[in-house]
Amino acid sequence: MKECPEIKDLARFVETGDAEADVAEHARSCEACRAACETLEDEVLSLQISISELWFREEVSCPTEAEVAAYCTGGLDADARKYLEFHLQDLDCARCQGAVGEAENRRNEEGRRRTTRSKARVDDASVKLIGEMKTRRSP
Repeated sequence: MKECPEIKDLARFVETGDAEADVAEHARSCEACRAACETLEDEVLSLQISISELWFREEVSCPTEAEVAAYCTGGLDADARKYLEFHLQDLDCARCQGAVGEAENRRNEEGRRRTTRSKARVDDASVKLIGEMKTRRSP
């Protein structure tokens, strides 16, 4: 192969590892194509997100509003309560901490204090996430 392959062929090679033998051999031996492949690899990696980020973004493990309300009133069974406490404390889910704070806020003064702390954690977590996202996008 005398000419460099098209970028779409290099992209396919980088993403899947699959390419015609001459394209793969050229991509490995040509300095310009190796550089292009490295750039493409960086782009592919920047498009990937962690499982935990996906879970939090999509709220896969978050309890329903009814479960949060039942938690605040002591209406959950022991297993559900244990899971919700794990979700709030160990996973440190700012969204659900805020939801618990809001539910308690409707009930008492302590809830108002927790709401304030939860909102601060949500703000901090949001700033951190945005910073991480900016860092990933930086060349």
